[in-house]
Amino acid sequence: MTFKQMGVDPEETARRQSVCERLNILWHKRQTAEPQKVKRIDRSIAAILRTERPWMKDVAYFLY
Repeated sequence: MTFKQMGVDPEETARRQSVCERLNILWHKRQTAEPQKVKRIDRSIAAILRTERPWMKDVAYFLY
């Protein structure tokens, strides 16, 4: 799927890429974090997913 097919402009594309980068960073921190911090990181990931879920469902096929 191209960006034109998705109907997003370059600014939205950059924002979506930054969201994916933040999720990757949080996931890496979660893997190396102390058990006390894992729950806080999970909440941060969940908050991002709640707000970004509509477009992430559309591109999930291409992410895997």
